[in-house]
Amino acid sequence: MRTGTNPKIGIDDHGTFRISNLERTIVEGLRYASKIGATTAIKAARTAIAEGRTTEVKLGKEATALGLRSVIHKYWDVITT
Repeated sequence: MRTGTNPKIGIDDHGTFRISNLERTIVEGLRYASKIGATTAIKAARTAIAEGRTTEVKLGKEATALGLRSVIHKYWDVITT
């Protein structure tokens, strides 16, 4: 998927391949919620936090680094409840 965000932020380099980290994936999922479904994006974020895979702080830092703070702000109350 094409994105207008910096392609170097939130990308883990594993030598032969690169993959986005969990926080970037969640933030971009929320950004494209109209395409994948808001319910799916919110459920992914809540599940990752509930299982201890990420935290609200990490999601906030990733959103700020990507310039998508306003996107995550729309869903913040739903994600953190």
